[in-house]
Amino acid sequence: MNNKNILMNTVRVISLCTSVFFISTYSLSAQVDKDLPSGKVEVISSYEAKLVEAEKLTLSGELGSDSSTEKNYQYQISTLNRDKKPPVKYEAPEIRPLGLPSEKLPIPYNGYAKLGVSYPLGLYGEGGYTVTNSDSYFLDISGKHQSVLNSPRVDQKFSETGLKGTGTAYLKNGLAINGLAAIDLNNYRFYGGYEEIDTSFASEFSKRNFRNLQAGVKLFNGHKNKMDLDYWVGGYIYNYADNFQTRENNLALDLGVTKWISGKHSATLQITNSLLNYKDTVSNSLNNLNLKPAFTFHGDAFKFKAGANLVSSAEGFNFFPDIEATINIAGPALLLFAGAGGDMYQQSFKRITTENPFITLHYQDPFNTKYYDFYGGVAGGLRNVSYRLKAGYKPTKNYPIYIQQKEDLRQFNVYTDDVNIFYFGGELSTKVLDKLQLNLNALGQIAEARFYSKVFGLVPFSMGLNATYLALDDKLRLKGDLNFSAGSYYRNRFDSEGQLKPLFDVSVGADYFFSPKFGAFANLNNLAAVKYQRWYKYPTYGINVVGGIVLRF
Repeated sequence: MNNKNILMNTVRVISLCTSVFFISTYSLSAQVDKDLPSGKVEVISSYEAKLVEAEKLTLSGELGSDSSTEKNYQYQISTLNRDKKPPVKYEAPEIRPLGLPSEKLPIPYNGYAKLGVSYPLGLYGEGGYTVTNSDSYFLDISGKHQSVLNSPRVDQKFSETGLKGTGTAYLKNGLAINGLAAIDLNNYRFYGGYEEIDTSFASEFSKRNFRNLQAGVKLFNGHKNKMDLDYWVGGYIYNYADNFQTRENNLALDLGVTKWISGKHSATLQITNSLLNYKDTVSNSLNNLNLKPAFTFHGDAFKFKAGANLVSSAEGFNFFPDIEATINIAGPALLLFAGAGGDMYQQSFKRITTENPFITLHYQDPFNTKYYDFYGGVAGGLRNVSYRLKAGYKPTKNYPIYIQQKEDLRQFNVYTDDVNIFYFGGELSTKVLDKLQLNLNALGQIAEARFYSKVFGLVPFSMGLNATYLALDDKLRLKGDLNFSAGSYYRNRFDSEGQLKPLFDVSVGADYFFSPKFGAFANLNNLAAVKYQRWYKYPTYGINVVGGIVLRF
């Protein structure tokens, strides 16, 4: 299909969806009963203002976690959520056993800073500062650095540095504007793939550095209006590059409108576009346009969403369902949910190297991955316990597969295959005696490839348990983490196949504040000293330690 035909089809689809959307909205509005009793709970779909989906996975060179709670920055915070109650959205859990979540800011303080050193010899720094006025603006700045400068294994060094700023201003005319700016500098080395006695690969040629610049802006209604209409328009860009002259740019647009009916039902039309440009020895581009019409009905004991995801790309036109039903069986203690979805997303250079930074130096052209997702599960909460269990089937076309390169044992070639994935996962959290917090996560994946014998690079099972306990008038916080992951499948340069050894990681840590604004922290990670290989011949560190001081202001 040529570009002219794609453009004509896209225009027709936009016109058709827009007409159906407004006709449906008018029809539904006309049927509203004006005499409904008051006191009903208003429900609103939770809008996460991330313009482009991105997922940060654990890297082989990373030290263990120094905290059990992740700091999650939302790209948009709307005052509309003060008036309406967001429903629960059930997603497949993700496990990051060696991640480094950020410190949560205590309520009385605007900022914090953590400074420390580690073994193997390295540096650790983290901080953040928030300025806010609940009526008119908020500004949040955060940064983090972690590095290992010297390791017993040759070239097993890394550094990760990030700085991010987000902010929102609420104007008097009801309009709000949100902005994002960030930079990430991640430096790794090709330290694996061969035995340490092998001197075939010189250290000076082992560096693999990535730089990411990103920025975004979004306009939206900051307050509820007379028409009960939510609207937004935003743009997001990033520039991603490595130290081998590979460059990638992305421009993403997101605009939409939601009409609320009777204060709880909603009709939405969203349009997104992602234009990706990649340049290495050759240049290539991908352009995906998504139209997402949907209607959500909220009953007294159930919620039903009916919609679609219409995608126009170089592969042509694709239709994906966007359907979900939730039934309240026993109050908040038991909810049943089921749905069907899908999408086509770009396997960019940024996305692939975030998952595996040791891929071949001159990556093949970016490509699209298409999947459908059929799922169901249960969720709920009772007193201090909340849980979520989910299982599903996800047939995927053009799933990335990683195989050790024959010419350079340190690198992985990226191939694709059609993969059927059966997954199951769950989350459980509880608070005991107001001082002990327990969280359990699990995710299993059974995958079958069409051409390859295994899905090389896939982790079939992961589980994590973490606990936090406050003592001594909350001056002392004790932390413990237990993580288990089955080994991923691999194929090496000799075409031999197998499964790597599993991860068993036990970590403990403590934070203690000598005064309200000054404290210290220490973390002992991977006490079992298991040198887990997420990627073939790339072992992680054994026992490692991080410690230092904490300041609050």
